Amino acid sequence: MTVYFCNAEPIDLNAIALMGVSVKTGASPIGYFGTGLKFSIATLLRTGHEVTLIRNGETIPFTVNHEVIRG
Repeated sequence: MTVYFCNAEPIDLNAIALMGVSVKTGASPIGYFGTGLKFSIATLLRTGHEVTLIRNGETIPFTVNHEVIRG
């Protein structure tokens, strides 16, 4: 199954790469490409899904890098 999300403006890649990015324009506590997007991408990748972002015609694939931590 493929799921598409489409926005009027291209996402700032810093909003995906940096933690603590806030782009709030009002009093609403609901996020705007904050940690929810980052956690969604990480969760999808961890559960074996493919995640690809297409921004201004540029394809940006997200991948998994397997690491051993604490033995």
